[in-house]
Amino acid sequence: MKPPTEEKKKDGNESDDDPSLLKPILNGAWLDKYYWTQTLGELTLSVYIPDHIKAKDLSITYTSTKLKLGIKGQPFIFDGEFFEKIWTEDTLWTIKTEEGRWIVELAIDKSDKMKWWDCPIKGEPKINTKKIDPENSKLSDLDGETWQ
Repeated sequence: MKPPTEEKKKDGNESDDDPSLLKPILNGAWLDKYYWTQTLGELTLSVYIPDHIKAKDLSITYTSTKLKLGIKGQPFIFDGEFFEKIWTEDTLWTIKTEEGRWIVELAIDKSDKMKWWDCPIKGEPKINTKKIDPENSKLSDLDGETWQ
């Protein structure tokens, strides 16, 4: 997937610009070896891998706080701590192709569904969470008691 083009927004508050932080794209970031997106409840981590890699060629282990991901016999692409805790029971991964590139995609269920992540793995480049576009909500999405 190619990174979406950014739309410049004039919100009159440029003081939130921190040059050390990446501007979020789809509430995540596009980097050389992977890209990631997020909602409040889920993070999707898409890692570029060599063509024609099969599941048996991968080494993927995760706990509620750590991720190790790589190709067997090679250095890990990721070997670190998640930015926050996750629910391992609902975390899934798959191999797929997007626009001719092979990726392993992890659908990660956040344990704190009310928090935006700065980055997927501690030590990776961070985004400016003050620039995130929150998900659109409609009154009909809320339960009856919440909006009465």
